[in-house]
Amino acid sequence: MALYENKAGTNDEIFNYLDQAFDKQKTSFSNPQALLVYFEMYFEKYKSDKS
Repeated sequence: MALYENKAGTNDEIFNYLDQAFDKQKTSFSNPQALLVYFEMYFEKYKSDKS
């Protein structure tokens, strides 16, 4: 989230970090802002057929 909030990383880089965190720590991945950013990026990838 630090990369996203400070606009320091690319969207692909941020998505990969969030995806890894969600895959490895599903029970503790509970930050509402991180969930929203992850969902939005996941949906954008889905719409653009990059999935």
